[in-house]
Amino acid sequence: KGVIAIGQFGIGVVTIAQFGIGIVFAFGQFTAAIMAEVPDCRVRDVPIKPL
Repeated sequence: KGVIAIGQFGIGVVTIAQFGIGIVFAFGQFTAAIMAEVPDCRVRDVPIKPL
């Protein structure tokens, strides 16, 4: 029973770790998308306004 409990605990830790990594990765992509989008909008607006 002790080994099974440790195994289940290990699986639980791994699952939480994967969940945490998934959130960080998704948040990183989301932030990167915003950071990439904002300069694009500014760069596009700047040349258009003088013209």
